[in-house]
Amino acid sequence: MSQRGGPNPSFDLPDGVAEQDIVIGAGSGYELYGKLTYPDAAAVAPVPVLVLVHGSNPKDMNHTMYGNQVFKDIAYTLPKTGIAVLRYHKMTYAYPNRYDRMIRTVVEETVADAVRAREALLAQASIPVGKVAVAAPSLGASMAPPP
Repeated sequence: MSQRGGPNPSFDLPDGVAEQDIVIGAGSGYELYGKLTYPDAAAVAPVPVLVLVHGSNPKDMNHTMYGNQVFKDIAYTLPKTGIAVLRYHKMTYAYPNRYDRMIRTVVEETVADAVRAREALLAQASIPVGKVAVAAPSLGASMAPPP
């Protein structure tokens, strides 16, 4: 099954910020493209990483809505403060036909992707990963563990 929305090119990275493509769920038949955006100096010491988890509805890795790209804005801002950011296409965006006639649970729609994203981050990151935190709007936020 082919995926909608391949890796997005990084034409406008801010100075001092680097980016790496990450494949979430490699070999599963339902791979998701993602980007790890991090400070250029991150190769020296572990860097905290914020995983951006989608809410409801199909969304690309940038959480594009009405011309705004909220997740991309976050990903291009936080590395300037020493925090890396992982964002990825949501399963319902990448494979819209997979969910056409299914009743989705919140685990199938949001949580499973977030867990696979964390696993991919720890396996593929070209930087030393420190603490991992999650941020999410809407439905994604309601699935986060309590503080």
